[in-house]
Amino acid sequence: MGILLFSIVAAKASEPIDMKLQRTYFTEAREALKNHDTQTFQQLRDKLKTYPLAPYLDIWQARLSLDSHNDDQVNEILNRYRDIPETIDLRIAWMKSLAERGQWPHVAAQLKLIHRANRAFPKISLRSAWYNDNKELAFALLSEQWRTGKDIHTYAIPFLYPAWKKAGFPSAKDSYARIIYFAKHGKWKRVQSLQSALPTNEQKLLEFWENAQKEPALKLPKIHTFKAGNRLLYPIIKDTLRRLSSSDVAASWQSLEKLKTYLTVKQFGYLQRKIALRAAKQHNIQSIAWLASLNEGLQNNETRAWHVRILLWQKKWQRAIVAIQAMPESQQLSSRWLYWQAHALQILGQTATAKLLFEQVATGRGYYSFLSAERLGKPYHMDEKSIKKSSLSSLKKEPYIQRSYEWFQLHETAKASREWNQGLRNASRKTWRQALQLAASWGWYERTIQAAARTGAYDALTLRFPLAYVDDVQHIAKQTGLKSSLIWGIIRQESVFNANAISHTGARGLMQLMPTTATYISKKYRLGKVHQQELFKPSTNIQLGSLYLASLFKRFDNQPAFAIAAYNAGPTRVKRWQEHVSLENMNIWVELIPFNETRRYVQQVMAFATVYDWRLQQQSSGLLARKDARLLSK
Repeated sequence: MGILLFSIVAAKASEPIDMKLQRTYFTEAREALKNHDTQTFQQLRDKLKTYPLAPYLDIWQARLSLDSHNDDQVNEILNRYRDIPETIDLRIAWMKSLAERGQWPHVAAQLKLIHRANRAFPKISLRSAWYNDNKELAFALLSEQWRTGKDIHTYAIPFLYPAWKKAGFPSAKDSYARIIYFAKHGKWKRVQSLQSALPTNEQKLLEFWENAQKEPALKLPKIHTFKAGNRLLYPIIKDTLRRLSSSDVAASWQSLEKLKTYLTVKQFGYLQRKIALRAAKQHNIQSIAWLASLNEGLQNNETRAWHVRILLWQKKWQRAIVAIQAMPESQQLSSRWLYWQAHALQILGQTATAKLLFEQVATGRGYYSFLSAERLGKPYHMDEKSIKKSSLSSLKKEPYIQRSYEWFQLHETAKASREWNQGLRNASRKTWRQALQLAASWGWYERTIQAAARTGAYDALTLRFPLAYVDDVQHIAKQTGLKSSLIWGIIRQESVFNANAISHTGARGLMQLMPTTATYISKKYRLGKVHQQELFKPSTNIQLGSLYLASLFKRFDNQPAFAIAAYNAGPTRVKRWQEHVSLENMNIWVELIPFNETRRYVQQVMAFATVYDWRLQQQSSGLLARKDARLLSK
């Protein structure tokens, strides 16, 4: 660690002064452009002729020129800088500008150059097709929007709707799809506006569906008053059984059996599997029989896995072994199921065979490997290997690497990552291995970890598990009583050390805090008002995230698995899972987490924290899933 840190510091110290000055000029030029200060911008741009990020200034300037409809300038910039990711944004902005001006032939040309344009820009794509006289495409796009419940009148395209209707649209299939879409989402006023064209018996079916959504258990048996063969029956049965199974899964299974004559073999089997899996994830013991009863063609990795999980929970050890051994070889030989087979064998007294399996799993590195090593009373198998160094001089000369580095130095990791990923998308394994070394020398943890995975360098533990933000982590660890290895484990899983990370749900920063959670914690601990932007500051994010995690430990009696699961899925869900599953074996509790994402999250964090314990050269406290394991410092 010390050598790597020294190399990073040395690299920064030897950086040319004029490069730092050019970064300053670039930042000032960007600001001048935002403020429409053309004179200052041009003066600064002239000083940045060799600066790697100078093309971005030209791209941004071209984007501003869209207001004056300077299409030639935009086209010239797009051709000149076609390898720079930012031109994608410029092309989209230009396409929208052309659409606003009604330049439809040019819009069509740009749409062809934009990835999945019809899905990303449905209204513009539809208008482009219509105004470029591609009626077949226009009608197809309109029908697609119609089927998924879109209000096509907002598209404001004169004559399109009448022409679509005149051409025979919507088809019966389109109309049924739209009705079913609205019905599934409970938008019955929209359904009523469409159903008049349907036969009387189907209108009655829709009325039945609306009532069945309100009282699925009461109404579902009355579906027998309708004749089989109607196309609405399957979506009604599917939707009603789904709603019923959330409150009474046994009633849902029984109802399905009675509705068999209304369904094809494929439909019946699909619904059987859905209900059986839902029952298992609700920790319903009946799911053992239901999952076992599924035809072989309906079985998949998920059904087999949940069958074994429920058997383990119910301590049906011999049946669990048989079920594991019936799995396809690729699934059966995974570390997960080798471990649980050994676990069951050990309980049944077949210790010699169990030991062989534990030894096989313990040679790896991960959640089940660490569990197996504990069962054997052996140290964890870390087996770190260093990366063989190679010359980076040629890679450093690549323009995309230089641009990525500059963005990284300017703390704009999203733009840096965009350059990095686009430049390396077709790179060889050798180049990726060089990129791994380069990212590590920059201290760019996220891309170091990515490159290590890309090249299969899983044994490069120092690089894959960096002791980043060490002062902040160790300070808050002392303050909260959490182990620093756990805090690093959470950061590693949540953001891969990207301080600027933001999820699709709005979680921010290293420990992926929701703004509402951050506000709650800051109020609880009287830390003052925290603005959303501050969550991207490592020290603030680590402090608030760790305080929140510590509060979850306190709420769940210092049980690591519960607290970590609650950090991911929320405490309310964990409380419900606690009520369903006994605490006798914490490892089985983790295995029975209904959400695949949360189960994997808990296991990954526990394994990562174990690796960090090893990195810190602390004495291992035992695998974190154990009921008596400690993730709190002494």
